[in-house]
Amino acid sequence: MVISKKTIVKSLALVAIICIVMSTAEATNIGNGAMGTDRKGCAPGACEGQANPYTPGCENGEKCRGG
Repeated sequence: MVISKKTIVKSLALVAIICIVMSTAEATNIGNGAMGTDRKGCAPGACEGQANPYTPGCENGEKCRGG
């Protein structure tokens, strides 16, 4: 199987373009506020209860792990 020079040049050009695009793209980090588990999307002071209450995977009588 022979690869032509045009194919090699096009492949290298594509790799160079991808490298340039990836180096100029801006990435943002997810802050700690976005990862809060006990918050609802409501006004401060107006929320009631826990946003993500803990629910075990099985009943107490089923000899669950850790319980």
